[in-house]
Amino acid sequence: MEELVSDTFVTDHMDSAANWDLMQSWINSCSPTNDSHCICHNQNSVANADVPSRLIDLEAGDTHKAIRLSLSPGERAPLPYVTLSYTWGPNPAHELLPLLRKNALGSFAKEIPYGTLPRLFQDAINVVRRLKFRYLWIDAFCIIQDDERDWQRESAVMGDIYRNATLNIAAGGAINSHSSLFTERDPSLVRLCRVELDWPKNDVRGSFFAVGSDFLRANVLQTPLNHRAWVLQERMLSKRILHFGKHQLFWKCCIDTACETFPKEISRHLDIDTPFFTSLGGWDLDRFKYSLTRKDVWFEIVETYSNCQLTKESDKLIALSGIARMVSERSRENDDLYLAGIWRSKLIPSLLWLVVNGKAADGSPCQRTPAYGSADYVAPSWSWASVRGKIVYKLRDDLDCSKYSCLVDILETHILPKDIQNLYGQVRACYIRLQGTLVSSLDFIWTRYYVLNEKSEKNYNVLFAFTGLFRNAVACIIDDMKDCTPPKTFLSNLGFLSPPDFALLPLISRQNQENVDDRKLWQIPDLEGLLVARASGKGNKYRRVGYFKSVSHGKHLSAFLGLKRSEIVLV
Repeated sequence: MEELVSDTFVTDHMDSAANWDLMQSWINSCSPTNDSHCICHNQNSVANADVPSRLIDLEAGDTHKAIRLSLSPGERAPLPYVTLSYTWGPNPAHELLPLLRKNALGSFAKEIPYGTLPRLFQDAINVVRRLKFRYLWIDAFCIIQDDERDWQRESAVMGDIYRNATLNIAAGGAINSHSSLFTERDPSLVRLCRVELDWPKNDVRGSFFAVGSDFLRANVLQTPLNHRAWVLQERMLSKRILHFGKHQLFWKCCIDTACETFPKEISRHLDIDTPFFTSLGGWDLDRFKYSLTRKDVWFEIVETYSNCQLTKESDKLIALSGIARMVSERSRENDDLYLAGIWRSKLIPSLLWLVVNGKAADGSPCQRTPAYGSADYVAPSWSWASVRGKIVYKLRDDLDCSKYSCLVDILETHILPKDIQNLYGQVRACYIRLQGTLVSSLDFIWTRYYVLNEKSEKNYNVLFAFTGLFRNAVACIIDDMKDCTPPKTFLSNLGFLSPPDFALLPLISRQNQENVDDRKLWQIPDLEGLLVARASGKGNKYRRVGYFKSVSHGKHLSAFLGLKRSEIVLV
């Protein structure tokens, strides 16, 4: 590893001559003339790529600081441009931004006053100029913020904007747009610590560098920027990323990952526990096409995305639409249907998600978004996008249909997108019509504990149901506890509950588990499904309220199977 470690003097500020040389060297190494980086340039040829409808022109006047908004840059394609990823920050920082509004379009086309820009934007402009680029895309100036139609149109192609850019500048260490790209830092956080070891018993002797195993995760992923949901697709789809961290610079393209500590290459050993899509960025999309044969890729994307934060829940599907479109383009199932965050070809496994500990990414209780018919409708109740919570898929690593039996028949799926031009964005309505078995909650004894004593684990959003003499334990994980408030009874002090107002809808069963290690049985339920409640009054429309699993390992399944099947509509 020693040959990878920098021997350059580290200053106490990131804005140093050595860092400017380093940034330029990274960009030069990823040039079209470097055959080893041909993949980076095959992703999207600039000559064939669409150009955003607006770009900031940094060579628009006689003075060095004169800039303006270019309203038809596509007329001059091919056109290399740079994008900026940043966090807007909470109010009032958000309100102080000089945003592009309808009444400013004409004046910005003539000139954007440089002095009115927040510090972060000024720094980004200086970086773009010093790296010899002319055009910059920043959402605050390139999308009309008070025009809903313009926002819908531009946000629908946001993934393509980052995907087609020559470079993305990621303001990883900035807490808002008034922060600086370049921070003061402790040089010791950039330089590695060398230690001398002499462990005869382990045959370890010599001089070593001490590096944290979470080096990338701590310096890149665990930053204010990468907690934003929008930034996931910005990071995933950008071909090259120059990441301005809190303590040092990072670089990522399809071939190289580097930083000030490791200017040539970050050792693969330091990235071994970081999934390919949650890393710095710069996907090799050709390799991703192959990796789509991995059964869990979309599920991992959703799990990561659900742990990020959104200012507006209404953005949940559209902020992921660029990734969804790219997955669709490279999937072997070219005719697959995208249903509000779920792929039709993997519908049953995709329904079996749950909310971790009933909490959202910020630690607050999970909340379900308004139902169909509301102006704030986001997604159908059976989609992970309908809840504000951290999602885990239960069948993510076991999608082999031969290992389980499907207990429902899918009769119809329907989706009505909000914008017919963006099938991967916001939706107006979406439902599934199926035939399956509804099991009444009245058939069970309900408790808050797995074992009837208060020393048993009691989770915020988990109920337990039993049949007969406390056989056939069923764990019920509620999405939003506001959907489930069983009334108290005289036995409530003992942990017993009245039957909640929902039914159990079994989706899959596993009845052949003879070869399963007994120690893993509690991790492998024999029956899984959804908790559903009537959507409104009478009728066959139901909404999801949670997930359940049976942990009886094949015993007493008659409580669920062989009952009358019904046709229902999940909304």
